Parts: sequence; C-alpha cells; structure tokens
Amino acid sequence: MKQGSVSLKAHGIFDFSAYSDEQVYDEGLRIYKEDYLESGRRSGDITSHDGLSVRFFEDRYHHAFNTSKDRKRSEFSKNKVDRKRVERIDWIKIIIEGRGLKTECWEVPLRVPEEGSRPFPGKRAYVSWAQGYIIWLEPLRSGGFKFSTAYCVSRQQLSHYLKNAKKIWSNT
Repeated sequence: MKQGSVSLKAHGIFDFSAYSDEQVYDEGLRIYKEDYLESGRRSGDITSHDGLSVRFFEDRYHHAFNTSKDRKRSEFSKNKVDRKRVERIDWIKIIIEGRGLKTECWEVPLRVPEEGSRPFPGKRAYVSWAQGYIIWLEPLRSGGFKFSTAYCVSRQQLSHYLKNAKKIWSNT
C-alpha cells in the first residue's frame, strides 16, 4: 500500500444536489481547470503511479463529464451533464497518482486494426472495483498518456472491459 493512501469512500464526492445541470457543468469545468490544467493554458499534466506523464486537455472536459440523454437512441451523444462523473472529479488525480486505496491499473489492448500497428502501448484503465469506477487513458505518441474519460460502471461491465487486459499495478 502506498504511503498517504486515500479511501475513496471516506474522501467522498461533491454534493451538487442543490445545483441545476448547467451549474453542475460549470462548477465541474471550474474544478477541472483548477485541478488538472496549468493556469492560463489549455492543458496540464499530472504524474501517474509509475512516474509517467498524464496530460489533460481543456476540450476533453465535455466528452469526459457528459453523457447521452437517451442512451438507447443516441448512445454516443454527449448532450447532458453526468452528475455522477462530476461528483467524483477529485478521484481522478487520487487514483492515477496511485493514492487511491483498493485501486488498480490495467493495460488494455488496443482494439481497432489501425491502433494495433502503432508502436506504443495499449490504453490504460484505472479501476476501483469497490466503487464501480473506471478512468480511461489513451497513449500519446510522444510517451505518457492523455486523459480520456472517467465514470461509474457495474462490476460486470468492468470485467468485460478488462477481459483481455493485464493488471500492471494495484494499491491494496
């Protein structure tokens, strides 16, 4: 267990129950910029549990913290803020840095043929089985990774995502 480890359950989540969806989106964006982007810039970096750079981009916020209003009809539309994602925005840094108790990092093979020919590793998935939470990172050509998204997910879906993956680290 890493020194300074944090229980995600004890750390808790933001309470946005009194906020409108628009306020949740705006407050989440403010927190994202403050915690993950360099002041006055459109990107920022944190360091992963194993010392690699993880880059966050301002334009990734919309993708990472929104979902579809109607997943059956338009599964990939990102037209509604996902409150659960924004409530857990603090967990991202804690988990990637390796400080989240009972969290793991997995290397997930790239799935489409054009990804398979790239000379860099697969995606990374940081997971908390206990909290039903996953963070996706995509490899960068220059090394390191970029933040893609993070969201709550069932244990069954986590198992499906990690079916062909290799666990590379855990903080248990």
